[in-house]
Amino acid sequence: MIPPDGFSYLVMLVVGILIPLAFKDSADINAAEFRYPLFLILGVITLRFILDGLGTSSITTGPWRIAYLSGMHYLVYFVFHKHITPKNVHMVIRYFIYAATAVSIVNILQWSFPGWTIFSGLASFSETSSEVGESFVRFRTIYYHFGVLAILLAAWSLTSPGFTPLGRTFLFVSFLVNSTAVMINGYRATMYVLLGCLLFYTVYMFSRMTWKARSLALLTAIPLMLVIYLYAQQRNPETESPVGEESSLVYRLVEAGIGIEKLDQDDAWLCGIGYRDGIVNPWGGIQGGQETYLLHNGYVSILYNYGIVGSIAWAYLIVSVSVFVIRHYSQNKNSGLYVILGLYLFGQLVVNYSSGIFNREQPVTFCYLFAISLLEKIAVGSEAKRELWGAVQGADSR
Repeated sequence: MIPPDGFSYLVMLVVGILIPLAFKDSADINAAEFRYPLFLILGVITLRFILDGLGTSSITTGPWRIAYLSGMHYLVYFVFHKHITPKNVHMVIRYFIYAATAVSIVNILQWSFPGWTIFSGLASFSETSSEVGESFVRFRTIYYHFGVLAILLAAWSLTSPGFTPLGRTFLFVSFLVNSTAVMINGYRATMYVLLGCLLFYTVYMFSRMTWKARSLALLTAIPLMLVIYLYAQQRNPETESPVGEESSLVYRLVEAGIGIEKLDQDDAWLCGIGYRDGIVNPWGGIQGGQETYLLHNGYVSILYNYGIVGSIAWAYLIVSVSVFVIRHYSQNKNSGLYVILGLYLFGQLVVNYSSGIFNREQPVTFCYLFAISLLEKIAVGSEAKRELWGAVQGADSR
């Protein structure tokens, strides 16, 4: 049996560390574009870890563990940067798609056969329920985050030249497998943003695609849109109601307000409350009385857990990513990979409004930093090519 969080750390280890370490000619770590905001975030997480570990806690599961796991994922970025280069970036992408597809296959098997104990110790995640109606049975895990990024990378690969028929067949299968995993998890914000990224990418790159790529994009987009539409039509009325077990959208607004009130009561605005003390969910149904220290709204959750200092640190990262994407856009606007990664990074900022991608779910933290590293290497590679071409033209003119 696979231990708790096993696949999450397997992907992080294989894609993030072992494979890049096998490559030579690594770049200098001091050239990292995002080292300052990430160092600041690591400092904030370390402070939170210490404060939670020294203080008393109302949480019985070791609250400092969340800060520790988050910090480990942010540290992995520096391995990314040092060992992923413009020369091997495409190979690393292929390995990521392989690993993410394996994760999605396990998700699908666990969902299809709930009696199997594939993920040992994850009973709460392996449970299925018919809360969203007979047509949709939701499987609750956070492993689908790997599938989201793999879908976008596979979409770019399928619409790009240079892949063999066998390679394209695998990419198409991986696209379907990862899409299935995302669908059965049923996280609406993620599905909406994923569909939006795919549509924006298709429209933007449509004139550059071959007719086969255009046909493939339409054939995959239409059923995906239909499934998400039917899911939303059935589930949204249940979650937007102020009563009942599925009133999650209404409660999340209340939850954020309760978190802000607790910050004010404890006078913890500077460094936050951390993970040592939670708020009690007053909502009815199965959620009533549940204590939580992770708020659904990611931006409010950062403020709640890390205070103003933490909010500044993550805002610094978000601004750095946004400025980087915009600054390098004109030189890379013809690169489908640059476009799809830029859409993913901005799309996840939207998802963070309801999921807490930076301090709550470690797989998506890994994927976000991985995407930043890939984007950075693409930009570095394009700049190196332009400088080389300029040098060649200068030599010719002499």
